[in-house]
Amino acid sequence: MKVEICVDNLESVITANQFPIDRIELCSALAVGGLTPNFGFIQQAQHISTIPLALMIRPRAGDFLYSEDETQIMLNDIATAKQLGIQAVVFGALSANGEIDLATTELLVKASQGMEITFHRAFDLCKDPFVALEHLIDLGCHRILTSGQATTAFEGIPVIQQLVKQANGRIQVMAGCGVNADNVKQIIEQTQVPEIHFSAKGQRKSKMHLASTAKMGSASQDDLLDIADSEKIRNILTNIAN
Repeated sequence: MKVEICVDNLESVITANQFPIDRIELCSALAVGGLTPNFGFIQQAQHISTIPLALMIRPRAGDFLYSEDETQIMLNDIATAKQLGIQAVVFGALSANGEIDLATTELLVKASQGMEITFHRAFDLCKDPFVALEHLIDLGCHRILTSGQATTAFEGIPVIQQLVKQANGRIQVMAGCGVNADNVKQIIEQTQVPEIHFSAKGQRKSKMHLASTAKMGSASQDDLLDIADSEKIRNILTNIAN
């Protein structure tokens, strides 16, 4: 069983490195599903982490229908990842009718040669996941991240089961979204996925003494920081092992 954790700050990278985790997906803005992190964060995470990093390649929040300019941003970020020695990238691109954007994905895959490639949960917005799976195999992706097109991977168990069976080892199916200590064992046992993905997200109070009620954004909680919770990580890993 391969284990991946997604994080969007350096504190969480440090926390993750205290556990036997196989891969860290490095993002910014997990609250919107993850975006490409900034250059400085990537460099410092590389400096600190002994766990291999997978870099999220997503230029903006929202849908996965990208313009030519946005695709070029993604290609530029993949080139930067290569230059920095990143071992894996994570991306996804869809067409207007909810299919894999074959032309864009082919460009991204070619640019990513030499790195592992994960097609992220854009897959869960495809109108036919079983056709999409075959396309991603043909394009040369190494894995997909999926919740089985459900709100959580636990709810998506029936579809994930079918995807694992159809994949038959030709591509890795990694279950993710809403994975926690209470459901991880059941997800693994019922789907037979070879890889699991989670964030183990928690919060801690800011160490600042805030003297104002001003907010930095419409949904901002400036006195709370989202972090990877070491106790949640520990409990998930314990339940995987038992």
